[in-house]
Order: sequence, then C-alpha cells, then structure tokens
Amino acid sequence: MESQKNIVRLENIHKIYKTGEIEYHILKGINLTVRSGEFISIMGPSGSGKSTLMNIIGLLDRPNAGKVYIDGIDVAKLKDSEIAKIRNRKIGFVFQQFNLIQRLTVYENIELPLLIRDISKEEREKLVREALLRAGGDLGWLKKKPNQLSGGQQQRVAIARALVGKPKLILADEPTGNLDRDSGRIVMETLKELNKAGETIILVTHDIEVGNCAQKIYYIKNGEIVGSGETDQNKCILNSKR
Repeated sequence: MESQKNIVRLENIHKIYKTGEIEYHILKGINLTVRSGEFISIMGPSGSGKSTLMNIIGLLDRPNAGKVYIDGIDVAKLKDSEIAKIRNRKIGFVFQQFNLIQRLTVYENIELPLLIRDISKEEREKLVREALLRAGGDLGWLKKKPNQLSGGQQQRVAIARALVGKPKLILADEPTGNLDRDSGRIVMETLKELNKAGETIILVTHDIEVGNCAQKIYYIKNGEIVGSGETDQNKCILNSKR
C-alpha cells in the first residue's frame, strides 16, 4: 500500500565536523522512519542537531556513517549529480528565511524548480498556478515581487515553490520562525491541509505549539533522538487560546 511506503529511512546516522584538531560529533546514531502521508515534527534546543539532521534528510549534506534512503533509494551509492536530481524531484524545501529571489516575480520564484526539467512553458504555468492555490495563495500575486507581499504571504509562495515539482516529501525548517503569530497560524493551517491531502511533511521547530500541529513529535538532544510521542492537537497553534 502506498500509505505504508517509507519515504525516509535513516539507519544509524552519524555526523562529525572537524575544526582543526577538534571533532564535533553532531549526530550520534540517528534512526528514523517516515512513511508516506505522515506529518512529523522534530524538536530540540539550539545546537541539538536539528538542522544537521534536516540537511542530511534533504540531501544537502552527507553523513560520516549510516544509511540514508529516500523513497526507497540508497543515496550513498549515488553520484552528486544523481543526488541533485533526486533532491529536485523528490524533496520540496520551506525555509525560515523564505529564500525567495527578490528580483524575480512570484511566478518566476515558484517556477524555478521546474526549469531544469524537460517541461513545456504551458505545463510550467499550469503547475505554478496549481501550486500557489494549493499553498493558500492568490493568483493576483504572480506578477508581484516578493517584497510587495507580507511575511506570511511570502512563506506561502515558498510553500508553493516547494510543491510545484510534486515532491514525495516536504521539509519545513522553522517555517513560522520569522512570522508573527497570526501569520504563523496561516502557514501551519496550510501545512495541515496539505498533509490532509496526502503530503508527507517533516517539520523542524523550536515552538511546541507549532510542533503539536504534526501527528508525532521526535525530541532530539545532543545529537540523539531521546524520545517521541503523539502530539496534543489541543495545544497546536491552530487550537491554542493564547
């Protein structure tokens, strides 16, 4: 069954950085499986290894030891060019800083992941419009520059860019970190709706009310997953009274 398919499988992941003679063991034997259609959050204090873990899942970095499988593919056996292709086709990224290119229009920003694929202009336009609507955006934004939009609107454009290539997985790294509370609610409502429609989402956050919007939380500390559990939807930012 598709719903039972593993989209991400990490086996005994270690990551070590060296600075001169000093070694920093950032990840220490991480094991994690995320199935199709799941929505999980990863929480932990600053320096716990959250961002490093996200970079390894997103194929932006390689572990020193352990196995990474994305949609059943063992990426350790692949060349950098093959990894880049998987990253483009199977993973969509949403960042805290939006990472939109200010000199491009909203349309051009969303279209970017499609430009290295063999897709007609007409098909690209269709996919861009569909993605923006799915992300809760307005087609009236397409000709605008990002700086003409609010922070919450820019993040929905970033979500549309993540969706446009129809990836297997969406990685959201502190997607509400630069937003006020009301804008953060809108972004989390968008991610919840996308998950209900079948999208697989991994969210990194320091905000427990954001983390509780997922189905399950994994807690990371000093490079190790120290616990996990079901979320409390009553304490999700969408349901919180605060």
